Amino acid sequence: MLIGIICLLIIVPSHVIIARPSFDSIFHSTGAKVKAIDSITGLPAHSDLFRHTIDITNSDIIHEKRLPTNVRQIKFHVDAKLHPTACIALDPIASLEFVQCLFESQQQLVLTFHSSDHAHVIYKKWIVSDAKYVNGGPEWGCRNVTTGEPTVIFQRISMFRLENRQIIIETVKNTNISPLLCFTDISMHLTLEHRNERPQISAPPKQETEVTLHKSRSIFSQWSFDPQKPHDGEIFYPGQTIDVTWSYSNMDGTTNLEIVLYRKRLLFDAEISRLSTKINAVRSSFMVPATLDTSSSDQYYFKFRFFYSLIPYQKTSALFYIPTLPSIIPGTPPTVNDVFYPGDTVPLSWQSVNFAATSQITVRFCRARPIIPDSTLATFTVLATANAYNYTISSSLDRADNDEYYYFEFDYCTSWFSLNCKKATNSFFVPIRPFLLPTFPSIGDRFSPLQSLILKWTSANFANVNDLLTIKLRRNNFLLPDSDIDTFTCTVNSSGSCSRTLPDVEKTFSYYYFEFNWCKHWYSTDCKAKSNQFSIPTHFIGSWNYDEQRGQALTSKSLYLTSCNSLCPTHDRDFSYICQMCAEGRPMGMQINCTNCWATYDYSIVQIDIVRKDNSPSLDEIIVRMNSRVSVNLDFAIWSNYQHSFDGWLPLPSIPIGPSINIVIGAIQFGVGLAFTPSISWNITVDTIEVRC
Repeated sequence: MLIGIICLLIIVPSHVIIARPSFDSIFHSTGAKVKAIDSITGLPAHSDLFRHTIDITNSDIIHEKRLPTNVRQIKFHVDAKLHPTACIALDPIASLEFVQCLFESQQQLVLTFHSSDHAHVIYKKWIVSDAKYVNGGPEWGCRNVTTGEPTVIFQRISMFRLENRQIIIETVKNTNISPLLCFTDISMHLTLEHRNERPQISAPPKQETEVTLHKSRSIFSQWSFDPQKPHDGEIFYPGQTIDVTWSYSNMDGTTNLEIVLYRKRLLFDAEISRLSTKINAVRSSFMVPATLDTSSSDQYYFKFRFFYSLIPYQKTSALFYIPTLPSIIPGTPPTVNDVFYPGDTVPLSWQSVNFAATSQITVRFCRARPIIPDSTLATFTVLATANAYNYTISSSLDRADNDEYYYFEFDYCTSWFSLNCKKATNSFFVPIRPFLLPTFPSIGDRFSPLQSLILKWTSANFANVNDLLTIKLRRNNFLLPDSDIDTFTCTVNSSGSCSRTLPDVEKTFSYYYFEFNWCKHWYSTDCKAKSNQFSIPTHFIGSWNYDEQRGQALTSKSLYLTSCNSLCPTHDRDFSYICQMCAEGRPMGMQINCTNCWATYDYSIVQIDIVRKDNSPSLDEIIVRMNSRVSVNLDFAIWSNYQHSFDGWLPLPSIPIGPSINIVIGAIQFGVGLAFTPSISWNITVDTIEVRC
């Protein structure tokens, strides 16, 4: 039985002094943009949820010398809440100049600040903060007392002392703690894609993304004001009260806010009415004037006006409707980019306002055309108050240059000079030519060389479902023409059963895709479709006790060895006869050797999910996924001259799954590393004497 243990390594510290370092790695520079820590004291600036995402490509890794060179891509996503008092983060403290780590004997951190005034102010804040831990990056120069390697600072605080411009932190030696204790809640997803060697290519600029959720209230974060209600497309009437809501962050809540109701018009929108309130009200009831002017325009919106730092700003709500004349408001279905085919029935829905019960309106089925006017393919009438209708597309719909975008137009004009009396639905597709849409592989999928795939797609309008599709596996070569890697055929109706084994592709940083081709002639057009792009990453390969040239173990491994010296004397009655024979001068014992034991392994994608909730003392969830294979061979040689049954474990060496990576979340820095520790269990029963295998 092969058993694997995934180990999460949180890396911790030793001794040296260093000038204030530069925090310029990709993880640290992007993490610094999430302003969750006070740059004066290093204490949390807020305890609201924030989001942090990074997508580091291979070119970024090559450009950033300090990142591991055997990683092709790193994707990182975290949602986190900092504990308001748990940790002091050293990295963002602007006045901190030196950190001296004395962990070998005294268990101290000696922090030197720019001036005694800085140290005094920070000391007073720390004393009353109830902070329990201190955290800093390996850039400060602390080293692991065992390995001597630079490591993350994470120590439990015992006490503080102030000496001139230095603060001395007495710490408690404890290796069973993690910087994750700085968070009340954290959900982290990390993806590593490995490669074997470092190519020599130029590096484009980094692509990095950080998003702070709206509820964040850090005084260092950018302010925000976001209208919430009314929602897009809502309908109100004269005299009705509208519930108006908004959210804000990092703003003075007592700021004056003016809310103005506007009507959409062709040239200049018309102001209807206004009210004043405070931003921190976050909700207001706005009454639509009962004597609202009759207008053919039924679209309205709110404009929010306020000042921030003496600068005027305004925000606009979603559009909504206040009809004063008969009006049609298109609904869904059809939704944007719906797909229908000739002969299909399209469900139409709308809302009618101020129409008589017997009113009829005209509906046109239209094809969108560029440059020239759209064409009307069919016209019919419906009862305005029905609010729904099922329209069947003609099965003999004519072929056109644009066979994609279609829509319905509602016409309830009463005269040629009527305004705003035509409304259009969402546009949708009606493919007429043979149509094929690949659905698998999905966006961003990753597969292994020699892995078997079953391709999937949807299709329509093919004259014969047994027509052959020519399918090519192609590599995206960026600025150069894409190259063909593999070619095969499947029938149109074989979606879900068309299988293909990926070739053993060469090492590359390009993406791949399948191209489907059903062209009949060299001049045929619109007869190709591309699948989503996917990657075939290079595997990381390793072995234990394996001679690749000979295909067998490098050395023999001893699993079990006994003799008279190890067996006797004994209190085990089952072994008493053995000791009697040993006393008579007979050699007794047992030896088991693993004569040809080896293991090989490979893996590529590593995904790590880590979740900690509600100040839990341990991780609530850790999930590791990876594409891997492990092959094991065991050949035993046994010598024995007594009977016995026993079992044991053959430990294999720990396999590092990628490098240790220093991650920064809200200025809290820690190292994440993974190791796969497999072992093989064995059980042997010897029931004959003088056994040799």
